[in-house]
Amino acid sequence: MHGTRPVTATMFYNAGHRVQSGAFKTMRRGRIDPSPFSSSDGRVAVKQLRANTSSSVASGSAVQPNEPVTERIAQLVTDVLATLWADALLQAVYDFIHAYEAEHHAPCPLEIPRFRYVRTGLAVTNIPDARPGDKVVYLVEELIDPEVDGEWRKYMNNNTARHRFADSETSDSQNFKRGEFLTFCQHFQYCHTGAQAFTTDFQGGKSLLSDPQIITDPCLGRELFSKGNLASTHRDFQWDHVCNDYCKYFELPDCGEL
Repeated sequence: MHGTRPVTATMFYNAGHRVQSGAFKTMRRGRIDPSPFSSSDGRVAVKQLRANTSSSVASGSAVQPNEPVTERIAQLVTDVLATLWADALLQAVYDFIHAYEAEHHAPCPLEIPRFRYVRTGLAVTNIPDARPGDKVVYLVEELIDPEVDGEWRKYMNNNTARHRFADSETSDSQNFKRGEFLTFCQHFQYCHTGAQAFTTDFQGGKSLLSDPQIITDPCLGRELFSKGNLASTHRDFQWDHVCNDYCKYFELPDCGEL
């Protein structure tokens, strides 16, 4: 983060539109000019921390907590870093697949979905003479366009190793394949890190993912990667995970052996 240079840009969003609300953040669609992300038209998801009050939760408002601006930045930086770590862990999966295919001189007969995580960053209002406490902090991400990447869908929650399209009889076949692949990704990451970490809370479109949760061994500390880093998800993984065709083809070891 020390090597990141801040840039000045103008961000637009309609404050009158009803926000979309998650467990910890709200989201509006917006635009940034100039675009901070390469190969982007400037459309972004504009996210803010939610106030942890019953009235704000019920209304879906975008009211931020009353913490100092440094605290708000620290909380959202955790989300930015989670996306960077998730992208690195995902790239490790594709590197492994490429190396396995090269070693065996044959491509995988199973369809390999191509995912990546959205590019992300922080935006802080820069109003002349504003007091530090008046600054507003936003998490900005590439917008997942439903016309390009399909409607947003949740592949997997952060409290389980079972994807949500596991019933192949009633699920869309492509979502089922993507869910199976992401389950395999977890298995690989669990093995690759020596059972220390893996990604969950997979969500997004057909190829773009956002808002990941990194699950880590509780021995590494309780404050890693925000409140969604559930110790129970890590503890139960070796029993909750169900190997599928990807796990078997790539000869991943049994989770209980680690």
